[in-house]
Formats: sequence, structure tokens, C-alpha cells
Amino acid sequence: MVLSIDNGYGHNKVYVNGKVFKFPTSIEKLGITANGFSDDSNIISFNGERYLVAESATNPIITRNFEFLEKFTPLLIYYAIKRACVKFEDITEIRLGLSLVNLSNPLNKERFISLFNREYIIDGQVIKFKNVKFSVQGVGIYNMFKKITKNTNESNVFVIDVGYNTLDAISFINDKPNSKQSFANEKGINLIVNQLKTYLSNRFGISNLSEQKVNEVLQTKTFKFRGENYDLSKEIKEIVNSYIEDIIYEIKTRAKDSFDFSDYIVFAGGGAYLLKDHIDIQPNYVFLDKPEYGNVLGY
Repeated sequence: MVLSIDNGYGHNKVYVNGKVFKFPTSIEKLGITANGFSDDSNIISFNGERYLVAESATNPIITRNFEFLEKFTPLLIYYAIKRACVKFEDITEIRLGLSLVNLSNPLNKERFISLFNREYIIDGQVIKFKNVKFSVQGVGIYNMFKKITKNTNESNVFVIDVGYNTLDAISFINDKPNSKQSFANEKGINLIVNQLKTYLSNRFGISNLSEQKVNEVLQTKTFKFRGENYDLSKEIKEIVNSYIEDIIYEIKTRAKDSFDFSDYIVFAGGGAYLLKDHIDIQPNYVFLDKPEYGNVLGY
């Protein structure tokens, strides 16, 4: 059985046994501040420490960078298998997607590969992940696009994968990645969340808004404060439009030929939902259904 997982900073997206699901990339180390009301099924013992994972992590670790992924990816993969209700020994292959931001650094790539050359003690078991294959985020989306559209290999396709912390722009010419017109950066929709958090803090005088709460405001476009509901549609639209202008400008600057001359520009990743609602749609723009699962369905 193959497990495909898109290892994201906002959510982990998973495809296994014919099903897709996602869960927040939230991890809380159990200690004196642990929430005693959390679901015990989400508590995992990992290398001598106990953690709450996903929705049960009410006070999650805030720092999310390469070191975070390096430390906790084995835990997140184990949790994904557990959540899928499949047996660990039934997983014969793991397909793991990572941003070009992480994989473009040879040292980081080597460090990440080494994660799966060692054993871990998880929930009292000795665990070693076998047959782990790596893909650049965006490649799965390209494969999924070809599968859905039955697209010929002669087309030029430009994939824009808008994640939570990262933006990956991957160009394909005649079915091959074009490194000169591909790039990645850390301009995911977390920039929108951070700007919205700053706005809420300044307007309402709140300094401790959680990331989860700000994401909720972003989705609903409303904020309830001291019994009163505030419509923030206008403010959020301005923040999102500013973000879109920024990333489109950078894409046009760094990959102008791909942006101007590709037969298809495919938008995916969780941020594609926001872009679809705010961007000026062009004839060659393609938005995948359930865009956050584009990679795992294509790996």
C-alpha cells in the first residue's frame, strides 16, 4: 500500500487506500501546560517525549521552518498512518512531497533523506520508514493535471503551487521540468495571515491572537469581539489583493516566459482557493478541484 503525503507547514495532505484527508501541522509537547481535555488518541510518544498532534494541539509549537520539518516529519507520517486506520506494516512505499525551497539546498536534502535511515521509538514501537521517495511540490500537480485533462506531453505547463509557507512555481516544457523558469520562495499565504493578525491586533488591541483564530477570520471574513460581529470583507479583500499583486509581480519577473507563453497555468495548493476568488481569470488559467490535494493525488 502506498502512502502519499504533502508535507506542509499549514496542513499535511494525505492520500492512502483510496482516500484523501488533511490535518493541521500542529504539534504540542506535553508538559505542565498540556490540555488535559485533549483526545488521547492524538497523543503520541515520540523518542521519549509525548506530543499532541493535529487538532488536539491547542498550544502548538509556533516556529515552522526546515528544522521543524526535519525534527517532526517522522512523527507526522506516523500520525497520518494512524489517522488513516491502516497498519504500519501494510505501507510498502511512502511518497513525500517537499517544497523546492527545502530540496534546492543540497545539504538540507541530504539531511532530510537521512531521516529515513534511522530508527525511531514511537508509541513504544521501534519504527523505521522504508522505501521513501521524494518529489518536488508541483510535480504531483503537473501529473494530476495531465491525468485529468489527458494533456499531451507537447504542451508547456506552468504550475503555481501556493502553500501556507511556500510558493512553488515550476515550469514544464515538453513534459520536462525547466529549471531556468522555476523557483520557490517563502511567500505562502502565511503572509496574508500575518498581515491580518497585525490588523486585528492594531484595531482591537489584542496581542495574543492564535494562528488558528486568524485563519478562521480569514475564512469567514467576520470577527466576533466582545459580543459584536464585525464584517471584515473589505479589509481582507485589500490584504489578499495586495498579496496577489506581489506574488504575480515576482512570478512575472522571475519566470516571465513561462507566465506569458505557457499553454496552461495551473494553480493549486491551499492558497488557490483565495486566488480563484480574487484574481483576474485568463483563458489559460486552470484551477484544480480540491487544489490542496493536487500533489498527493499526482505523486
